[in-house]
Amino acid sequence: MEAVSPVIEVLKCVYKPVVRYVGYAKNLKNNLERLDKAARNLNHRRDDIQLLVRNTTRAGKIPSSRCETWLKDVENIEKQMVEMKEKYEQENKCFKGFIPNVYSRMMFGKHVVVKIAEVSELVNNFKSDEGVLVDAPMRSVEMVSAPRIEVESSTARTVQKILEHIRDGRKQRIGVWGMGGVGKTTVMKMVNNLPEISQMFAVVIWVTVSGDWSIKKVQNEIAAGLKIKLEENMSNDVVSRILFEKLNTKYLLLLDDVWDKVDLEDVGVPAPSLENGCKVLLTSRSQGVCNKMETNVEVPMEVLSEEEAWKLFHEKVTDVIELPMIQPLARQVVRECGGLPLAIIVVGGALRKETNILVWENALNELRMAATSHIEDMEKVFKRLKYSYDRLKDDNMKNCFLYGALFPEDYMIDIDELIEYWRAEGFIEGARNLEEACSKGHTILKYLVDASLLERCYKYDFDSYNDGFSLMKFNIDNPERECVKMHDVIRDLALRITSHGGREGRMFLTRAGTKLEEPPKEQAEWKRANGISLMHNNLCWLPESVDCPILTTLFLQRNNQFKAIPDSFLEGMPALRVLDLSGTIIKQLPPSLCRLKNLRGLYLTKCMHLFTLPPEIGSLKSLEVLVVTGIHYLPIEIGELGRLQHLRVSFSCDRDDDMEHATQRIIPYEGISRLTHLEDLRIEIDMEDERWNEIVEAVTEEIGALKELCRLEFCFASVKHLEHFINISRPWNSGLLKSFHFTVSRPIRRDQSTIFEELYGHVIFTPLLSQLDRWLMFNNCNAILDVPVQVFRRANGVILWHSTAFEKLEQLGEENLSGLKFFLIRNCDFGQTLIGGGWKLPNLEELHIEESSNMLNVWECNSSLTPPLLGNLRILKLQDCSKLKYVFPEGFLPNVPNLEVVTVISCESVQQIIVGEVNETTLSKLKIIRLDWLGNLDYICEGFLLWSSLVHFRINECVKLRRMPFGTDSAPSLKTIECKKEWWDSLEWEDDVTRNRFQSFFTPFTD
Repeated sequence: MEAVSPVIEVLKCVYKPVVRYVGYAKNLKNNLERLDKAARNLNHRRDDIQLLVRNTTRAGKIPSSRCETWLKDVENIEKQMVEMKEKYEQENKCFKGFIPNVYSRMMFGKHVVVKIAEVSELVNNFKSDEGVLVDAPMRSVEMVSAPRIEVESSTARTVQKILEHIRDGRKQRIGVWGMGGVGKTTVMKMVNNLPEISQMFAVVIWVTVSGDWSIKKVQNEIAAGLKIKLEENMSNDVVSRILFEKLNTKYLLLLDDVWDKVDLEDVGVPAPSLENGCKVLLTSRSQGVCNKMETNVEVPMEVLSEEEAWKLFHEKVTDVIELPMIQPLARQVVRECGGLPLAIIVVGGALRKETNILVWENALNELRMAATSHIEDMEKVFKRLKYSYDRLKDDNMKNCFLYGALFPEDYMIDIDELIEYWRAEGFIEGARNLEEACSKGHTILKYLVDASLLERCYKYDFDSYNDGFSLMKFNIDNPERECVKMHDVIRDLALRITSHGGREGRMFLTRAGTKLEEPPKEQAEWKRANGISLMHNNLCWLPESVDCPILTTLFLQRNNQFKAIPDSFLEGMPALRVLDLSGTIIKQLPPSLCRLKNLRGLYLTKCMHLFTLPPEIGSLKSLEVLVVTGIHYLPIEIGELGRLQHLRVSFSCDRDDDMEHATQRIIPYEGISRLTHLEDLRIEIDMEDERWNEIVEAVTEEIGALKELCRLEFCFASVKHLEHFINISRPWNSGLLKSFHFTVSRPIRRDQSTIFEELYGHVIFTPLLSQLDRWLMFNNCNAILDVPVQVFRRANGVILWHSTAFEKLEQLGEENLSGLKFFLIRNCDFGQTLIGGGWKLPNLEELHIEESSNMLNVWECNSSLTPPLLGNLRILKLQDCSKLKYVFPEGFLPNVPNLEVVTVISCESVQQIIVGEVNETTLSKLKIIRLDWLGNLDYICEGFLLWSSLVHFRINECVKLRRMPFGTDSAPSLKTIECKKEWWDSLEWEDDVTRNRFQSFFTPFTD
């Protein structure tokens, strides 16, 4: 028995596993059914979870790591079950199915039971949705598709400017603005993709705002960028709080295509600041919108250069543009696109791989006649650009914009003239006088410029000299005139709009600057037009009569072969408001002029053969603006223009071929005083005209009687006449006369005309001149001290020319000159020192001293005085001051801390520019130095200066100067040193390192 017991125990231990394994084989079928059911449950749960993941990932959720592991486990289980099924089918039977494989069946049965447990556990892991998803982490930058940045391209320059502003901690809001299609979005994409951006910010969010934006739309786009799920019924305030919490990090918000102010606080964006390092970068077609968004800096978009435009066009069209017969046409097509990327891409796509020269010729013609262009997809360009036009505030502003289409392509439009045209047309409403009209006009102009529909530009105005205007007009009234122009494609848009105008729109007949020799023959074009522009052409004749019932503007200026207007030509234009005949060679105006009862603006500048105006001028009862230059005299009927507000007239001397007018008065008595509504009067005379001396006293009296005058340009024959005007003029004494250009000049005889020609030839090109509107100019005058002090006190610019009225400048009185911004003194004897010690001229920006033969010092320096005495002086010019030895005496430089330009010419006694020791901050803002013909100049300064802002240095004929005032670390901003090569090679340097460093800036001087 004792021996049997262990055996029994062994049998018991073996029995249980055997029974269990027998059970695996016996219950295999039932267990397979259980496994199949569990697998179906698992698959259903997997499908539910995968659907949940797909539907919520875009709302800022992602699968949890637990969920991702579970899905992988499910995938593995599925693979194992497939393998199990295949194995069961192969091994379930042996000997071709007649004898079951009992062992294999038992092992397989056990495997099935294990899998049932595993599948059941996987199903139980996610009985609910909890834990399946978690908030997606914010990605630093979502890369967007953008072209590669070309080195040295305009786009690269713009991207670099933007990046520099982003790096600047002081600038939290940066605006990029420009016309539609210029590439603002492309530049924004390039900035988004910069590696440096992902390093600088924790998160970068892109939002396309567009014209139909709303707070909800902006919030949704930001939420999408942050991977945040928003419920549809959430209010803006709730979303704002959610976004504010999520954006508690260093972000860069990119707002593309902004059309109006987006209140970031309402959206839920924390205000960017220096402390949090956050930034907002936005693009807009309007600089005004950038201002509304309170940007710290605005970056204007450049159009493509010719080279860049050609390269982009080449990419779109392919190598066919290199074909000899195609390339000339392709070049012209690219020019017509005006550097606008969108236009280049569209036109290039239409001509891709095109080799038919006729197709290219047609494309060029279509672009030149954009109003009727049928180039495929070009309509997309105009549609995008027209959106800016459609968003203009009202019809008047739209009409002001469209008016620019009357001018030739690339034409620089004078701003004052444009605003005058607008007012005459009735586009400026509610203005009670010219001053208000001018203010409203400039406001409209700024809006159009900010909307990228017009561009500001500048041109030098030499017309005044050619017209025989007085020195006052030529030298003082802004030789660098501010203008505006239309981009070529924007002008094409305006032409397109005005060519398809309906009953509510305006229609133009524009053939400006097209070398037209004959007027348009289609009478229907004349009849339908609100505006007709045939300016800048070669017209020789006009039709006898035309029917233009709704025509309001007619431009015929700058047709220099046009001699005569048919007598009845103007009869069919009852609605005409603006007529410009400037720059033609007409000898008279037609009798039909009297039919223009609605004419408000008449322009007759540079009509060199028009000696006077006809009596019919008195019939123009609605005339408000009359500009006529170079005539002999005004007719008596000028006094009948009761509504005239602006009269600008210049007179020429009698001509040999018209001596019959020699006895005519330039201005008829009582001709000016009857113009009771006159606000702006500019009378310019030829100083050689002896008739002026006979009437100047009477005309002065008449002008003094005008009660509405707010601007006056006039030449007084003596100080006595100026003083009389000051005494009797109500507008002067009440302060209504805010703008004046007064010239006081003694008559110049013909044998003295070289003096006047010298004055005419002396032009000062300086931007300051365009900003100043209160001028005094004395020429050949010895009674300056008798001028009432109030005239000097009101002036912001004074020119003294050939005047010997006093020995020292102090005689004019420091307090009387304290408002000056510009001061020019030429050929005046002020003794040895011009500006006395202690004199303060706090507003003076430019000082020009020329031909001062006795002056030893420009200013007297007193070390006990507190600088600066000339704190705003930016430009100093000294020329032909023969006894001057030093420009800046010892200790004086602290008085001119803002000096930017120093010019010293033909001052043969000058030995040194700066005397005494100076510190490193001295002349820290100086940008330009010009030293010409200084034969005795030994030193510029003692030692070396930092010259931290110096950009350009010009030296010519300074033969004794042997050392430059530069050390190794001087002039970090220097671009050029202009001088003669022989002189440059003879210079002595501190060491070779310094010589080599500045050698790269050397530019050979050419006479």
